[in-house]
Amino acid sequence: MKKQKKQPQLESQNLILYPLLPEQNLLRDDPNELCRSLSLVPDDYAKYGEWVMLAEEQYRKMMADQEYMSFYTLWIITEKEDKHLVGYLYFLGRPSDTEAVELNGFIKPAYRRKGYMTEALNTLRGWAFANKSVTIMLAHPQRDDEIFHGLLRKSGFGHWVEHEHEKTPNVEVWCSEKKTRAMVKVGLLLGLGLGVVAGWNQSVDHRISRRHLGHRCVYCL
Repeated sequence: MKKQKKQPQLESQNLILYPLLPEQNLLRDDPNELCRSLSLVPDDYAKYGEWVMLAEEQYRKMMADQEYMSFYTLWIITEKEDKHLVGYLYFLGRPSDTEAVELNGFIKPAYRRKGYMTEALNTLRGWAFANKSVTIMLAHPQRDDEIFHGLLRKSGFGHWVEHEHEKTPNVEVWCSEKKTRAMVKVGLLLGLGLGVVAGWNQSVDHRISRRHLGHRCVYCL
C-alpha cells in the first residue's frame, strides 16, 4: 500500500498556510476536490482573480525547477478554526544570486481588513528567511496604493526610493531584510542608482537586482 505523503504546513495564530503539492495543483480545476485534499470547507475559488490560471503557470515552473518547488507553488492561506480558504501567497521564483525573492498574493474580499494578509506574509517570510539562500524579500506595489503600503509598513518593509529607475514610474519597490545592515551586499550593485529606504532609523544605500524589477504586486487587505 502506497504511503500517503504528509501535507506540509506553516501555522500562525489564526491561520494555516499549505504549499500545494504537485498532485494537489493538478486538482485546480476541481475546487471541491482540492479543498477536500486540504480538509477545507468547499469553496468556489475559481471566481476570484486568475487563481486557476496562476496555479497552472506556477505548476509548470515548479516541475521545471523541482529543487525549489516551494518557491513556485501556491501557498494556500486558510483559517485555522473554521477551515475556510482565505487566499494565497506565492513567490515569483527561486532565490536570486543576490539572495532575494519577491512575494505576491491575493486575499478574498470577505477576509480583508482583518490582518490576515499581514499575518500570512509574516509567517511565510519567516519560513523564507529560515532558508540560508534568502536574505531579502521584495514587493512592488503601485505608487498610489496606500492600503498595500500600510500592509508592508506593518510587516517591517522599507520603501525603496528610486532616483534613476523610471521604466515603471507608477510602481514602487519595497524590501525587507533578514538582518539589519547598513549596506546590502555588493552583489546587489547592478547599476540601478542610489536610493534611500524611507522609515528606517538611518539612510541605507540599497541597490536591487534587475531580475526583480518590473513585476507588479497585487496584495489586497
